Amino acid sequence: MRVAILGSRKPGPGMEELILRSLPENTTELVTCAPLCAVSGRVAKKLGLYLTKFLPCASCPPAEAEAACLRELLSYCDLVSLFWDGTNPPARELVLSCLSSGKPLRYTHYSR
Repeated sequence: MRVAILGSRKPGPGMEELILRSLPENTTELVTCAPLCAVSGRVAKKLGLYLTKFLPCASCPPAEAEAACLRELLSYCDLVSLFWDGTNPPARELVLSCLSSGKPLRYTHYSR
C-alpha cells in the first residue's frame, strides 16, 4: 500500500514517532511532498520501505505549483495520512480533495 504522509510545514519533535505508529501494517511505500521529505525519509529507511517524493511543479505558475503537486500525489497514493493542526489552508484543500475523490484519509491532530 502506498501511503502519502502529509502535514505540518514545520514538523517538530515527535513527528517521526507519530508517523511510525500510524502506518498500516501493509504499507509498502511512503509518498510525500517537500515539507515532510526528511521525516518521511527517515521513517522509510527505518522500516525498509520505498520513498517517493513529489516536488512542486516547476513548469506551473507559482500559485498553482503546490496544488498540482498534491493532485499528482493524490492520484498516485492509496491512502493519505494527514498530520494537521487544522489551520493551514492548503491542507484544508487536501482534505476536501480526498473527500470529493473518495481517497481514504487518516487524520491525526498534530501541534508542535
